[in-house]
Parts: sequence; C-alpha cells; structure tokens
Amino acid sequence: MECNYFLSYVVVNKEVIILELSAKTDGWVAVGFSSDAKLGGGDDVIACKRKHTTTNEIIAQPLWISVTHFRPQLKESKLNLTSAQYADGYIYCRVTRPLNVKMDKNLDLTNDWYQLYITGPIEASGRMLKPVDGPQTSPDKLTVLMHENRLSAVSGGSCLAVHVLVVLIGVISPYVS
Repeated sequence: MECNYFLSYVVVNKEVIILELSAKTDGWVAVGFSSDAKLGGGDDVIACKRKHTTTNEIIAQPLWISVTHFRPQLKESKLNLTSAQYADGYIYCRVTRPLNVKMDKNLDLTNDWYQLYITGPIEASGRMLKPVDGPQTSPDKLTVLMHENRLSAVSGGSCLAVHVLVVLIGVISPYVS
C-alpha cells in the first residue's frame, strides 16, 4: 500500500517536538492542531512547501488560521527546519519547535488537539492554494505526549500514517535553540 501522507513526531523531555512530514504532493504538506476538528479558527498549522514551482527547495512555515475558510497567515514562532527534500513527487521535511511557544497564536501542544493532515498545490510563485481534498482529521483529540501508532486507509487505496514516540532523555541538543 502506498502512503500519500506520513506524520511522525518525537517529544524530547516534554519540551521539544521533532516532527517529520511526508506527502505525495508537488505543493505543500501540513499538520494542523485544532480544538474543533475542522480548522474553524484559532488553529496552529505547521507546513512545509516548495518555495516555488521552478525549484525543489523546501521551506517550513508556521501558520495561523483565524477564521474558517480564510487563507492561513504566517506567524512568529520558534519553528526550525532541520532537513527537507523534494523528490519523485514527494515532499519530506523535519522541523522542531518547543511544545509550548510562549508567543501569540502558538498553541500549547502539550494539550489535547484534533490533528488535521493536509496537502495541497502551490501557484508558480509558491503561494499555497486550497487543499484538493479537505483535511483528514484524527477521529478524536490527541496529545503529542502519548505514544501512538495509527494507519488509516483513505480514498483510492492510499494511506495516512501517524507515528508518535515520546522520549525522556537528558540531552536535547542540537534541537533546542
């Protein structure tokens, strides 16, 4: 079975989250954290996207959705892109950020949130366009502090995979800035 979307994250010392996103897309891949399971506003989104259609360069963007159906807005965050690649029609990226960014419009990821798994195209300039298919949503609120494996079949025989691992160790560099 071919996976069109994959999310994996590791929590280190209940302070930092390392997320890996991968999806079959030529535009962007994102994970959203929402209280209402539908990106209804007040939602935190972590996206990786191609800078524009003429390059394979990937950038990470911290986004905020303030109102349902509005374009996500860039926000200040402590999101760091640590590795990325675009190859064979797939975007892969690894990002880190503190679980609780003490900045406006950054949700505390130690709380329980619905997770939304999203991909979409970009314009030639790199501007993100609406998802082709609405976001897939976790069936219930999840906490990133609990170990969990999920594999879900979605339309067309593809799959959505989520793998979570919580790590409690004393050394967290080089992931903390």
